Amino acid sequence: QFAFTGRLDDVRLYDRALSDAEIAVLAGQAPLATPSASPSVVYLDDLPVTEDKGGQKVKVRGVGQGGKPLVWQGKNPSHSLLMAPTGNQTHRVSYQLDGGYETLAADVGLSEETTKNDAQSPLTFRVVGDGRELWKSKPLRARDKGAKCSIKMKKAKAIALVVECPGANDWAWAV
Repeated sequence: QFAFTGRLDDVRLYDRALSDAEIAVLAGQAPLATPSASPSVVYLDDLPVTEDKGGQKVKVRGVGQGGKPLVWQGKNPSHSLLMAPTGNQTHRVSYQLDGGYETLAADVGLSEETTKNDAQSPLTFRVVGDGRELWKSKPLRARDKGAKCSIKMKKAKAIALVVECPGANDWAWAV
């Protein structure tokens, strides 16, 4: 049996609320019309983890399974989280934010550095802020599919990234 590993790619926290236009650009739904100053961005892989339970220790900054470079959608992201819940489990990674951020933007899916097989069980990604669910993906199994998450966090004090694996964890590496 294989250990389940999951990843989140390019997770960002902003110290202000993003406009609808900025969110559309980040989600790839609109072109950037004019150059503008970048909002202050903090990557979750630069923050200390306050809780990591229900799976293998989270891997960060483009590191994949076995220390190899992470591959997701044909790219090697420089900022990422690789989460690995065991079968029939939920992997939860938490961060203390102290209300300093207003928006979270992330791409989620399954990595492809170890195999080209799809996950045996579908994975569901969730974002929880101050104990309240802020976002939930549709169940994902295919490596070539992902989901975009962009949510206003309303100055959450704490945030948890959750990957649920309801069955066998073979080939279920979450990004």
